[in-house]
Amino acid sequence: MRKRLLSIVVMVSMIAVLLSGCGNAEQKPEEGNSAAAESAETEGETGADHSDGSAADDGEQVTIRFMDNMASEVRDRAYEEIIANFEKENPNIKIEYETVPWDQSHSKLVTLGSTGTMPDVVQVHPTWISEFVNAGWIVGLDSYLENYEYKDGFTDYTRNVLFDQTQRQVFGDVYVIPDAILTNGIFIRTDWAEEAGVEYDDWTWNEFLEAAQKMTDKDNNRYGIAFRGGRAAYHQAMFLLYSQTGGRVYDEEGNCLFNSPECVDIFTRYIDLYKEGNTPEDAINWGFAEMCSAFTSGLSGMLNQTCEVIEMCEQNLSDDQWTVAILPSSDADGKIYNEISFSNGYAVAQNSEHKEAAWKFIEYLSSPEAAKIYCKTNLLIPVQKEALEDEFFTSGKMAGYAEMFKKDNLVAWPELGYFAEVGEFRETFADAEVQKCMQGQQTPQETLDKLAEFLTKYQKEYMKENPDVEIPMPKDTQALN
Repeated sequence: MRKRLLSIVVMVSMIAVLLSGCGNAEQKPEEGNSAAAESAETEGETGADHSDGSAADDGEQVTIRFMDNMASEVRDRAYEEIIANFEKENPNIKIEYETVPWDQSHSKLVTLGSTGTMPDVVQVHPTWISEFVNAGWIVGLDSYLENYEYKDGFTDYTRNVLFDQTQRQVFGDVYVIPDAILTNGIFIRTDWAEEAGVEYDDWTWNEFLEAAQKMTDKDNNRYGIAFRGGRAAYHQAMFLLYSQTGGRVYDEEGNCLFNSPECVDIFTRYIDLYKEGNTPEDAINWGFAEMCSAFTSGLSGMLNQTCEVIEMCEQNLSDDQWTVAILPSSDADGKIYNEISFSNGYAVAQNSEHKEAAWKFIEYLSSPEAAKIYCKTNLLIPVQKEALEDEFFTSGKMAGYAEMFKKDNLVAWPELGYFAEVGEFRETFADAEVQKCMQGQQTPQETLDKLAEFLTKYQKEYMKENPDVEIPMPKDTQALN
């Protein structure tokens, strides 16, 4: 395996179960082991040695740093309440709360990790787990989880998928405790859809593409879709590509399937939405904030996003103007291929001098009490059964997502791979190639050929070096019912 910092797309699955249960850069994980586990002889690296002299051990007053990497007023409100409650219960531990904007968070944490100055409690996006584990920046948490009061309260989905399948089976330990569950739906202007004759009940991706054209009215400054052309531009296209590959990334030999004729066809029609003016020209630079603003301001009629956006809509649109439609299904097999992951997770920094106190805070962040505050404020799905049972999460604002979770044709995306270069693919390579296509510098076929060539090369190298690791596969969310 190439000795780079890893960054993995930790895609997850089996959302129905959720509801029914409702190192250094030189190291690499071996089967049943992990980068941090390999260096467990170093005191405290996996969290096995809990006597770090922190407040949780000796009662002395300590201060630990905690950084939220998706800064917003809403998140601040939730964390401030949670921190106040925690400090009241734990007067010997003070939380120093820091924030950083999402678009700067990855580079910020990489800098802090490289210099050994990460906050004690690190907020880790699922796509960064491999990178941080193999860099040795975060510690294993299984030894802490063994004695966690609410360890049996995690939903089956969290335990079976987010802990076992995406962490223990790959790295040999749990390094990140998920904060909440995220998945996508289509925000749609119901008034525009009615005017344009658009139906969005049990629709397909072809019907979605047609709807974007029908809902475009340039004379009235209306555009059918909030297109994402900036950071994570490739990510929106993945929904359509997976619908043509049966949810797979690779064939049995490790060849990427994203440049198949079917993928090229639907990707071409997707890119044409931008080229033909079904979204504003400056959408080529849009990231999360810009595309959400385009929808809530009345510039765009559809938005593919997570439930976090619900509150933005409620603040800017009347109830009769919008809804959350279930994600379109594949025209090929009728299944809904969706990314089902967690929002961010909590980890203990290797450089922390107060690991025990840091874990104690993570324990509280993951408790049902804190989960209700955090998830209700941010409109996310809890990972604790007790919190999930609250009526708030199965009705009202969350109903559009809840309905999709009940679908028996819902399938979760697989990981793009476990090789180091997944980080490069996600953070730089894929977006740059999609932008070239949007600008007309290369054809859709050439773009997908480059993406497939990249993933094929490193997947095959990984398979050669790790013959016992299975090729990432999509998972039917009904499989564990």
